[in-house]
Amino acid sequence: MTHPNTGEAPPDWRLVLLIVCIAHCAATALMRLVPVLGPELIVDHGWTPELVGHVSTIANIGSVGFVMVGAGVFRALGAARGILLGLGSGVIGLLVMAMPLTGLPFLAGILLGFSHAPSHPVGNDLLYAHAPAAHRSLIFSIKQSAPALGGVMAGLTLPAIAAMFGFYWALAAAAVPLVCGFLALIPLYRRLRVMDRKSAGPGRMFNWRNLSGPVHTVLVDKRLRHLSVTGFFLALVHSAWLVYLPSYLSIEIGITPVISGYIFALLQAGSFFGRILLGWGADRLLSPRAVLIWALIGTGATTCLLPVIAPNGDPWLLGGLALLTGVVAAGWSGVQIAEVMRLAAPERLIDAASGVMVTTGLGVIIGPALFPPLIALTGSWEGAFAALLVFPLVALPALIISRSRHT
Repeated sequence: MTHPNTGEAPPDWRLVLLIVCIAHCAATALMRLVPVLGPELIVDHGWTPELVGHVSTIANIGSVGFVMVGAGVFRALGAARGILLGLGSGVIGLLVMAMPLTGLPFLAGILLGFSHAPSHPVGNDLLYAHAPAAHRSLIFSIKQSAPALGGVMAGLTLPAIAAMFGFYWALAAAAVPLVCGFLALIPLYRRLRVMDRKSAGPGRMFNWRNLSGPVHTVLVDKRLRHLSVTGFFLALVHSAWLVYLPSYLSIEIGITPVISGYIFALLQAGSFFGRILLGWGADRLLSPRAVLIWALIGTGATTCLLPVIAPNGDPWLLGGLALLTGVVAAGWSGVQIAEVMRLAAPERLIDAASGVMVTTGLGVIIGPALFPPLIALTGSWEGAFAALLVFPLVALPALIISRSRHT
């Protein structure tokens, strides 16, 4: 089959999946850079735990904010140039992060967020157009496992590189996946470009429909709204783990930064395998909503276990808990997106994908911002983690009712 206007054969969906996964993996490794290097930044560069959280939050704001206003930009640029925009923003963000000037970490955080922004709307639109319908939950879960792999890479390599060679060599290492993304895109760039929509002017990029469309799309449809709210609360808890777990283990518990990085990598490894496992389960065993319900229950349980287990300082036990938490607290992502794309109207797919990223991204932003006040309110890191239990409990009833109505 060829494209009706260009005569070009569409790229194989496996190659599309590979490119999308590499780009998403590279961008997410950048989003994890500040959390995994948090102990080094605090001890050797004069950062505070609050600054680690603030820069991580700024990166998430950059990602979500660009998606919120940029649906029209992604339509105009098309998939190929959208992916390039993300990779290029990441390179610039790393260069800015390397400059030891006051205030630049916040600018770097925004640019790193811009790098991550195209991953969901552009990647999801590409996969929906090319992936076999019967396997979309699994395929979208594989795509969503890429950010977890990026987190594994960040946790395993960046703290060790920083400890052996210094902070700037760690930044250079973080650029390697971006280069891989550029190289992977080259063979298919022309075929993706000719299939992209025609470019639009600024008026069509930044009109009210494009600005309001993503959030409006997921909020007006009750089914999409329930899925988005679930993602919001799960992302809120998971993001608090991601941003503060390495610093908590090193600063509060006394585990070395390198071992804390390995435990963080296990958290991300759980996300990687969990997304594939839960995606397969949603296609073969349970309904997508049943998978999300069990994710909420599992996230609440592991969040309660952390403050009980962590004070003992056993890295093996903490590694096992981190691995399990990754499965339940992040493995749901591909299932949620595949279900949203299935339920959304065909002409609103980019809006639906962007809207889910915005609502889920708000949870990612609020989680790290909320955690320091929870420490102050409860008087301890353990109390702050335990307080996160309330969020899965809030989301659970609505999703159970929604599942019973749509079974």
